Amino acid sequence: MNQNSKLKRLCIVVYFLTTSLLVKGMIPAEISVVIAKQFGYSYDENVMSSEDPIFVSYIHKNWRDIADKIEWLPLAVGDRIPEKVAFNSSVMNFGQTCESLPPLEYLDFFEKMLSLAEEKRISFGAIEFLYMAEDEKDCFFSVNWEHQRVQKILERFRKLIPEEEETLLNMVDLESKGGLADNYMTNKSGDAPLPETLPGIKLQRPWASLIKKYELMTGKKVDVPYNPHYNPRPEKVVGNELGGTSIPITTAPIWLNPWFWMISGGLTFIIGIFAKMRQSLNRKRKV
Repeated sequence: MNQNSKLKRLCIVVYFLTTSLLVKGMIPAEISVVIAKQFGYSYDENVMSSEDPIFVSYIHKNWRDIADKIEWLPLAVGDRIPEKVAFNSSVMNFGQTCESLPPLEYLDFFEKMLSLAEEKRISFGAIEFLYMAEDEKDCFFSVNWEHQRVQKILERFRKLIPEEEETLLNMVDLESKGGLADNYMTNKSGDAPLPETLPGIKLQRPWASLIKKYELMTGKKVDVPYNPHYNPRPEKVVGNELGGTSIPITTAPIWLNPWFWMISGGLTFIIGIFAKMRQSLNRKRKV
């Protein structure tokens, strides 16, 4: 990075630290250009990207003021962005950056966006996109479904869904009852980060409902390794422990039983619904 670039970046930092959001009724130009052009990355070291810590920090610090004046968001620009969805695209980009807010503050953010949707200041398509988070808040509502505020959020969101969106309605109903709480590792690698949880919430073990159904229908107990992250937690086996983690012996390989394939069909159906919604939202992002 040359001296001029360093100096420009320093000026931007100082500017953000010494000014507020409301600068002559506008969002600062350096922020506006990132939102409008949807910069996920940039080859130009003089142009900030949406992953730049300065941009993220500014959005996190000022999201409430931005949401209060949501109409001030610059319209997204680009050859593939129709004018009628330009504002939605900017709302989505703003909301995607807010996914990295702390869990409780994210609830504040989403409740505010729900209010904007209820007031018809943002479209249903925009709030649907935010609900189907794919970054830090992927599966956030699914795993935190028992939290009182999440229940109210899902209830409010459901009222916004058009009647013809039957698949989405069914998914929200299922989610509000905990039906997707153990689905968060689907299509992810084993070392993928666990979803964020709210105070008082413990993650269910991945695919716990499938294991439970297998046990009920076969009468066989499936012992799983002890892990303090999950709830309910299996009892620790006395002895035969390594580093405080039990290593029980599995009764039988679950995939060898025909009941497994019958039960997994239901889970596959649920995953299919979720995947369908993801594909739909991905198409919107490409627009």
